[in-house]
Amino acid sequence: MRSIATVCTLLLLAGCDNRQDGVPLAASGSHAEHSWISAKSSNADLLYISNINGTVTVYDFNTGALVGKLAGFQRPKGECVDGNGDVFITDRVAENIVEYAHGGTSPLAVIHDDGFQDYACSVDPTTGDLAVANSYQKNGDAGEIAVFTPGSSAPRTYRIPRVPNPLACAYDASGNLLVASDYRHNGGHFIALAYLQKGGSAFTRISVWLDGRHVGGVYNVQWDGEFWALSFRHNILRFNFGQSSGTQDSTVYLRKNDEHTARFWIADGRIVIAQPASVLYWNYPAGGYSIAKITDGLDTPYGVAVSPK
Repeated sequence: MRSIATVCTLLLLAGCDNRQDGVPLAASGSHAEHSWISAKSSNADLLYISNINGTVTVYDFNTGALVGKLAGFQRPKGECVDGNGDVFITDRVAENIVEYAHGGTSPLAVIHDDGFQDYACSVDPTTGDLAVANSYQKNGDAGEIAVFTPGSSAPRTYRIPRVPNPLACAYDASGNLLVASDYRHNGGHFIALAYLQKGGSAFTRISVWLDGRHVGGVYNVQWDGEFWALSFRHNILRFNFGQSSGTQDSTVYLRKNDEHTARFWIADGRIVIAQPASVLYWNYPAGGYSIAKITDGLDTPYGVAVSPK
């Protein structure tokens, strides 16, 4: 059963205080991990990066400087941000989504999503609804999209025919929701996209042809303010989508992008993409060669998100 609980009732996650440094969240071996964030960080745009070691490292988005770390996760994956700058972090192994205020070290709330592997999330800018891409169930069965309204403990759920394992989801500025699934079936590798129009009750699968055929490789989607941005191979494709079809507008070529399965985030004319051992910046939508690189504090980074100051 899913439920939402404030952190003050979740003593397993954190002590319920307002300190900005030294909040013990979990033990790693014989050493306790602590969350901390520089006091000055509240005045900066912050880049949150999830790592395989169970931490989310926090950086000044404009300078790339490490300014904090959130600890206590089991396997943090995708991230998203709401209109207040609050950051939501999905934890695939713990089966929950943890919410933090911009620059905060103590969770504001924990959303339990028991039985599902939470890979990504997105917040509807028109309603504040939180959509979560549950790639699959704990028992291996097909996943779903769960949509939590603010303050609700019971989400609306959507099982999407022929989109069995949602890996990514994103709202646009109007509250339309796009879902991406990348999966293998009978020896084939398939891409599946589905679209839920604002106010709609069911997803529609979108037919997209790339290079003259359906292909695999879409591991992330985001609304860039004008078009839907999809990761494909080593580049970003910009699309217009309707209820059942899509047309490509352009391709953003990212030179020396070594990771085609990564998560990305677009903000303030830049795109940041997680690599196997680093996070790189490019100008967006210009593309070209990367303009900045982060390595400090990372351990196989996965999810990225920018919370504006």
